[in-house]
Amino acid sequence: MHLLDLVHSCQHPSPLGIKKHEEFKAKEAAAVQASTAVVVAAAKPNSQRSWKFIRSATELEGAGISFFGDHIEKMKDQNQGIEVMFDIMFTKDTKVLKIPTLQVNDCTESLFRNYMAYEQFFPRGKPIYFVDYVVFMNNLINTGKDVQLLCESGVIDNWLGDDEAVALMFNKLRDSIYMMSEDFYYDDIFGRIVVVALDSTVPAWLGVHGQLYGATC
Repeated sequence: MHLLDLVHSCQHPSPLGIKKHEEFKAKEAAAVQASTAVVVAAAKPNSQRSWKFIRSATELEGAGISFFGDHIEKMKDQNQGIEVMFDIMFTKDTKVLKIPTLQVNDCTESLFRNYMAYEQFFPRGKPIYFVDYVVFMNNLINTGKDVQLLCESGVIDNWLGDDEAVALMFNKLRDSIYMMSEDFYYDDIFGRIVVVALDSTVPAWLGVHGQLYGATC
């Protein structure tokens, strides 16, 4: 067994996180089976769905979503259901996205690149947790302002000292991914975030356009 394989095999979500993901997949499969072929084709044109397109951290904050991060050991003590780096939680009731603190230093990029490159050779269907994690974080991070917000929220511990450098790191990491997961680990969370974001932005959009429409009548 290669050393990287040995180390990588120890890096995975908690049993509770994996259980929740399996339950979500089972519900999705049941929903698909209950739908007609036409509806399924329209709703799922391919395996890589709309989960790739949630807004950045600053935009989500504008939609009423807040962020909370802390060291994993503290989150364990607080019984928040978070045990490892991959355990990310979001509930529509609180609108709080909980992410264990990620320390970003000079070694972070090379560490992620090694794990991600290794996962690119996995057989189809095998989880690629590091790729999925980077995709998740890259969705949140477009610019240094997003990094600044995540630092203030405790999600990122920036040892590089430059918020733009952290943003560039995640953007480059995402660009290096050439195999996307068909079973995106954060699909359920992304879906719930999208629902909350739409619920908060659509009324505002309708209000503005309603005023414009009224002014022209």
